[in-house]
Amino acid sequence: MKRQAFTLIELLVVIAIIGVLIALLFPVLASALGSTRGALCLANQSQLMVGVHQHAIDHGGHIPYGPIENGGGELNGADDFYLINGMTTSLISSKTGDAVGAGLMLDQYLSETPEVLFCPGADQDIEPRRQLENVGVRSAISGYTYRHGSNTFVEQFRFRATGEPMDTRTKLDSLGKNRQGEDIRALFIDNNFLVAPGSAFYEAFNRSNHGTRFVN
Repeated sequence: MKRQAFTLIELLVVIAIIGVLIALLFPVLASALGSTRGALCLANQSQLMVGVHQHAIDHGGHIPYGPIENGGGELNGADDFYLINGMTTSLISSKTGDAVGAGLMLDQYLSETPEVLFCPGADQDIEPRRQLENVGVRSAISGYTYRHGSNTFVEQFRFRATGEPMDTRTKLDSLGKNRQGEDIRALFIDNNFLVAPGSAFYEAFNRSNHGTRFVN
């Protein structure tokens, strides 16, 4: 007996059913992918902390810190967002090419795995390889904000007015306390620094991860 082909209506029904199934499965798949990237992000941060611990062992307990600015910005400039010694930063290289913050670990402690400086859940199309090629030449930004000290603009203004030393808190076993008076325990966090479209800094500094839904 000769087999009949699908009618146009039957074919459309099948296509519609497949479309509904895809629509139902897509959020589940997207959620699973997001969870996987979140886990990979945590793994990156764990490896970064291994590097920090090794650096502390080799440098009298000090975490990677610097470079030291000349008066708070004269060397690298305001467009680097690195104005204050010990201020939290996502930079790994300044516009002069100097390694900054976590970028100080690239020559030794992260030499084999530099890609851990970049969150796999980045919302922007940022190529880690391209950023890493900038290190030593110009500004480069990682996927994480690194707290290599705890200085703020307030402390910088106080220093300029009174000469009162700023609290760098650069030893791993004595990182100090946060604004709530709690012990500082986290040195890396997903970089969520959103810049208004049209800003001169939009292309260079607009960064977020995990759809801004959560941070590690």
